[in-house]
Amino acid sequence: MACSLRNHQERLGLLLLERQQEFSEAERQLAYQVVNLCALALRQARLYETTQAQVKELERLNLLKDDFLSTVSHELRTPMTNVRMALQMLQIACDNPKKQQHYFAIALKECNRQIDLINDLLDMQRLSAEKYLLQPEEIFLPHYLRDLVATAQPLVQGKKQNLQLHLEEGAPLLGQIPRL
Repeated sequence: MACSLRNHQERLGLLLLERQQEFSEAERQLAYQVVNLCALALRQARLYETTQAQVKELERLNLLKDDFLSTVSHELRTPMTNVRMALQMLQIACDNPKKQQHYFAIALKECNRQIDLINDLLDMQRLSAEKYLLQPEEIFLPHYLRDLVATAQPLVQGKKQNLQLHLEEGAPLLGQIPRL
């Protein structure tokens, strides 16, 4: 006797039963019940595999989310650390107007950097919603790097270290994604 294992219209397999004599009606009914249970078990095994694959994908996405949040928190904390350092230096330099102005400028620049980071996060959200088309623009790398080094100088000086930037002449322009 041959019994087809089916999942709706899909054929999953075939159960072959052999015997010297003909199967009774009760044996046929039992065979059909076994076939239905086997088909159900195969469907559940497939669903389990699909579910396991989805669980693994969700775990991967959760790790990516955790990594993203860790990076974002670090990137948001860095300007605030620089602002705090500039404000502390501003407090120390209370009798030197030139230094006060310098540290105030650093604090203001870092506040703007913090706002830019938050705007970047909002831009990323808008991009994922596909609300904006980007037009690349060029940046001059030496200016960008000098600003970056100047931002880090108070932290470096606070640790009694020296940070220097040496650039070759003729640095190329690089593409940058503009603000939305």
